[in-house]
Parts: sequence; C-alpha cells; structure tokens
Amino acid sequence: MNYYELLEVMPTASIETIQAAYRAAAKKYHPDTYDGDKKSAETRMKQLNEAIEIFENEDKRKEYNRIIGIGQKKTSEQVPPKQDRPGTDTRSSSKNNTPNNTPPDVLTAEKAKELSGEHIDIPDKYKIIAEKAFSGRENLISVTIPDSVKFINPGAFEYCKNLTNIEIPEGITSIEKNTFHGCTNLIGVNLSGSITSIGQSAFKDCESLKLINIANNSIKFIRESAFEGCINLNTAIPDNAVKIEKSAFMDCISLQSIKIPGSITSIEESVFENCINLREVIIPDSVTRIGSRAFFNCEKLSKIFISNSIASIGRYSFACFKSSNFSFEHILILTDNLYVYEYCKKYDLKVKSLKEEIMKKEKEKEETEKKAQSRIWQKQGLCKYDGGKLSFFMRKCKSCGRINYLNNE
Repeated sequence: MNYYELLEVMPTASIETIQAAYRAAAKKYHPDTYDGDKKSAETRMKQLNEAIEIFENEDKRKEYNRIIGIGQKKTSEQVPPKQDRPGTDTRSSSKNNTPNNTPPDVLTAEKAKELSGEHIDIPDKYKIIAEKAFSGRENLISVTIPDSVKFINPGAFEYCKNLTNIEIPEGITSIEKNTFHGCTNLIGVNLSGSITSIGQSAFKDCESLKLINIANNSIKFIRESAFEGCINLNTAIPDNAVKIEKSAFMDCISLQSIKIPGSITSIEESVFENCINLREVIIPDSVTRIGSRAFFNCEKLSKIFISNSIASIGRYSFACFKSSNFSFEHILILTDNLYVYEYCKKYDLKVKSLKEEIMKKEKEKEETEKKAQSRIWQKQGLCKYDGGKLSFFMRKCKSCGRINYLNNE
C-alpha cells in the first residue's frame, strides 16, 4: 500500500500537510463514528496509524521513500542511489541540472526560464512547481496556474515584486514556506477550499496585500510570520483555524478588529505585535494561554475581555513602548480570573471585574427599557410605575397606590 495515496497527499508534502490529512482521515474513519462497516474502519485506522508513525519520523520516511522508489530512477535490474526529490532546487549539482534527470511533470527553474513575459500561463503538463522556480522575476505581473498542478514548492514566487494577483487551484493543500515572500505588489489572493495550511513567511512583506479569499474557511494552520509585514492586510481569521504560530500577523498595521476562533487554545508570542490600529479583540473561552508580546505595541487596543479559562499570560503581552519605557496605561482588562487579577497587579494594568461590568451594562439597559415603557404608559394615561389605572381626581394608581405627578418624569 502507498501511504501517500492513503492520505491523499503528494510525496513532497510537508509534515504539517500530512498531519492535517491524517487528522481528517482519522476523524472520518474512527470506528466510534464511522457509519459503514466497523471492521473496515478499524483496518483503515490501523493503516492510517502506520502511515503517520512513518511520516513523523524523518529517518523512517526516508527509508520508506527509498523502498517505494520516491525520488529514484528505477530500472528492471536495480534501484540506483537516491536522487533529489521532484521539485527541489537542483542547481547546485551540474549532473542533476539537466532536464533528463528531472521528471517531465516538474516545472524547474531552468524550464521556467522558457516561460518568459509579464503574463505567464503554465502548461497543464506540469504537476509540480519546483523550489524558487520563478524567484526574483521582477517583470512578472500575472501567472495562471492550471488545475494539473498539485504542489508548489517553497519560494516558488519569492520576490516577484510586480506580481499583482494569484489564484491557487483545487488540489493544492498547502502554501509552502516563502512561496510569495517579498511580492510587494501582490494585491489579492484566491485560495481554494483544499488548502489547509499557510506556511512560514508564505506572504511575509507582501505590503500591498489587502484581502485573501479563502473558500469554505478551510485554513487550519497559519505558520510563523505567515503574514508578517502585510501592512495593508485587513482580513478575518478563518473560523476553522486551530493553530496560529508566533508573529503570524506582526506589523499588520491595518488590522482593526480580530475575532479569535473558538478552536484556538493559545495565542502565541508576538502574533499581533505592532498592530498599531487594532482596536478590538474577542478572545473565546477556548484560549488558555496568551504568549509574551502577543499584543505588544497595540496602542489603540483600549479594552479587552479575558475569560476565566486563561491560565498563563506572558510578559509585555499588552504593553506599549513609549519614551524608552514600557507602558500599560492604554488598556483596561475586564476579567474575573484570579490569575489575571494577580498578573494585572504585578504589571500595574488597569483591571475591572467582568461580572460587574456585565451587570452594570445589564442594569443600564434595564433602566433605559423602564424609562421607555414609562413614557408609553404615561401617553396612554396609565400609571407610569406599573401601568395600572389612575383615579380621576388624585391620579392615584389603583394597583400600586402611588400618585403620578404630572411634572415628575
């Protein structure tokens, strides 16, 4: 059995992509929830567990790849020494730099040179775009990627400074490390519903990027510095996200409001650092940890609600750096969490009871509703206190007994 086919991933897939595929398959075929034959489900789960055990161990994965011939040129007599995996940059070796040593469905940097011009349509004969295939193409404005492409290697479009828009086709499951790093004129990105992971620094320093359209909210993993330095980005975090790594949205100065999905359990270090226009953050009960400098220098973030589930807050999570000193004056913490109270006391943060704040708001709402109802009763000639009927002479309520003075609002 081919474990890559079992998990429906490419042999070049990252461990994050493989783990995501395993979790999805395990959820589908778990014997306790599977609607079909339980014995078949148990067999499939056993195969899935064998696959993930191999792929999570680097040495075992290399040996497995050797056995099934991944990255090797097979003959009828023997399997020669292991070659570089399809799609990797092989320019360091003159032997491997020839087209004959690369599978025909891999678009290497050498083959990419044949596709010239500002607007490129990648032929549908390719399934893999190699590492750094178009890296540094400053004249490249647009690229059409066919549905035949199932994997884009790290750095494939890195520093294509004039690339403006990109659409990722169905079948690609992850945006790998540095794929669009430094594409400073990239404005919009359309991601297919098959993508579950945004790799490390994938869109770092894409200064013009404003919006990312994600089909079906499919993204589950946003890796370290994925959108760092995207100064015009103002987009929502996908509802299905389960992991947002450190510095993922650092220096995204156009972000104004963030709602953390209920599937997130930890807000990592510096994840929203220097988001200077961030005004509102909603943190769900699922979050138990806020890392150091998570909201550092978010100077317009004036109020934040922290639930009782928080058990750890890193240093300077809510601080601003002003006049060579750390300041916490800009923010008010609302919580009933004893740990958070002690944290606020230690670092001189302003803190109020969340319960009292909620009760205060409810009381204000109740008073507003009472006054509105009172005005309605008065217009109807009824007691403004309880809506009872009034006596003709004294304007005394026949129900509560109170007198309704005309000049008493």
